[in-house]
Amino acid sequence: MAEKMSKMYFTASGKKFPEGFEVLGTSYEKVEDLRYGTNPNQGAAFYRPKSEKLGSVIGSMQILKSGKGGLSQTNLEDIHHALGIVKYFERPACAVMKHLNPSGAAAQFENESQHEVYKKARDCDSRAAFGSVVAFNTAVTVATAEEIMSTMVEGVVAPAYEDGALAVFEDFDRFRRNKHIRAMQCGPLSKLPKFEGDDTGGALEIKVLGDGTLVAAEPFLSKVRGETDLLPATATNKEGAEIVCK
Repeated sequence: MAEKMSKMYFTASGKKFPEGFEVLGTSYEKVEDLRYGTNPNQGAAFYRPKSEKLGSVIGSMQILKSGKGGLSQTNLEDIHHALGIVKYFERPACAVMKHLNPSGAAAQFENESQHEVYKKARDCDSRAAFGSVVAFNTAVTVATAEEIMSTMVEGVVAPAYEDGALAVFEDFDRFRRNKHIRAMQCGPLSKLPKFEGDDTGGALEIKVLGDGTLVAAEPFLSKVRGETDLLPATATNKEGAEIVCK
């Protein structure tokens, strides 16, 4: 039974989707039919917009090392959410994403190496990090790649990889358990909008409800650019006095 369940997650659904479509004035073209959707019994496909302003980060992503029969919907959503964390940092940062939730994230403190930053992010919850997708905002180093391969990771995404790092992901003599890991190179994170007022190129977040109806919303962009943008926490006690936390 366990072997049958495992095979389900390695096998593509085989379901085909249209080559393109248009929604709310934006035309989309198919990148590929995915391994499966949220679950192995669900078909899914990955599309990118034809617009020059959109799709330059995840839509242009290259799979440098593949495995496990291609990407799933959850893999792509994990990539999206993980890059949505590390894009805010100028210094080296890492986010470890498991089924759309960050099990850990970390940024460089003082002169820490990327390898040390990754270990901090992973060890926030090392158990939840099993089978995760890991994102970086800087080029993955050889030392970081070796640390990644020491545990079970589904995929790694970064804007670049240092010489020798990709070879580590192929070194199955040393790292047998992780032979299905994927290494992906995304576009420059500077093209992702971060703060309110940034140019989104007209991108919308779209949810399809159970009966086929749609909800379209503006993407979340932070108001907080620094400490001065943080609102103080306040409360009123039982005597009616206002308490302001500093």
